[in-house]
Amino acid sequence: MKRIIYLISIIVPFFIASCNRQSSVRTNDEGGDTLHLEYAKNIIIVKYTTHYDVTMLNPWKQGEILHRYRLVVAKGAPQADDMTTLKVPLENCLISTSVHCELAKMLGKEHCVGGICDLQYMNSPWIKKRCSENKAQDCGSSMTPNIEKIITLSPDAIFLSPMNNTGGYGKVESIGIPIIELADYMEHTALGRAEWIKFYGILFGAEKQAKKIFDTTEKQYKRLTEIAAKSTNHPTVLMDKIENGVWYVPGGKSTMAQELKDAGMKYAYSTNNEAGSLQLSPEKILDNNADADIWVMRYYKADKTPLTLDELEKENTVYPMIKALKEKNVYGCNTAASTFFEDIPFRPDLLLRDFIIIVNPDKKELGKTKYFKKLN
Repeated sequence: MKRIIYLISIIVPFFIASCNRQSSVRTNDEGGDTLHLEYAKNIIIVKYTTHYDVTMLNPWKQGEILHRYRLVVAKGAPQADDMTTLKVPLENCLISTSVHCELAKMLGKEHCVGGICDLQYMNSPWIKKRCSENKAQDCGSSMTPNIEKIITLSPDAIFLSPMNNTGGYGKVESIGIPIIELADYMEHTALGRAEWIKFYGILFGAEKQAKKIFDTTEKQYKRLTEIAAKSTNHPTVLMDKIENGVWYVPGGKSTMAQELKDAGMKYAYSTNNEAGSLQLSPEKILDNNADADIWVMRYYKADKTPLTLDELEKENTVYPMIKALKEKNVYGCNTAASTFFEDIPFRPDLLLRDFIIIVNPDKKELGKTKYFKKLN
């Protein structure tokens, strides 16, 4: 059950921001240079000589602001009473998601991860090693973090994920440490979310590295979409499987749904307007997906062994009714043995490549899939 909650916290994080909300989007102060963001729609970054002003738009309430930051890079930055002010680059952070821990490493700033939550669910060896060497503190569950440990750690900032209508960050808000709201997951496009790396690059003082990573990601993603566009294969696809009686599938406005479309797949919930996950009954899923050509799923097996078709058939009486299982066209990613959740948000091209290979197994030039393997 804890693993299920953790996965939901990555796909649809459980927090909602309650700090620094404004009733409407403000215009930029004079003299700033607004950074051009091609894909990200929920963040505005304005660069000044001494600081950056960052505005996060509220993805749940159009026209409102989720949070505003002043990121100070040099002396002389004016005071901003209506913003959260931080001196950057950050040097000691508490990060609650494996996604953003891995992002820090991508930027060459893993030494800035001073504390983490949900260590038992993090697959990256370097994070576990850092904790075992007491270079980072395990601050407990992301749902109920150890406040005493956080106070002792005294991080420059706490990285937390917002979610709509869940009542704030609890005790974490009361200890006076700035909160960085990880709202990147609410972007509607894969490259939109990935482009938030430019914001995190500023936080960690790694702007050049962030730009380099994003430019590579964008180039590869565009190249892959061009390959997919030339294909005549457009199979229907079903995502994931039942967890505790509920079938969680990506919403139609999620980055996952967009990647399925970019790979040339037809997805039953593509017209849905949710950016997070949908919680549906197995019967409802069967109504819309019994004839799915391909079944692609993320699953968790602690022993790290691959799921088999026989095991899947025995899990639920609904499963054998699905065409993709009958025809043995099922692909799975064991997230206990993979860095899928850590990699994909800021390298969506890696996932797109897997999807295109699944749709077009004849394209040998693309090589083998990285995350999803056909079930035997």
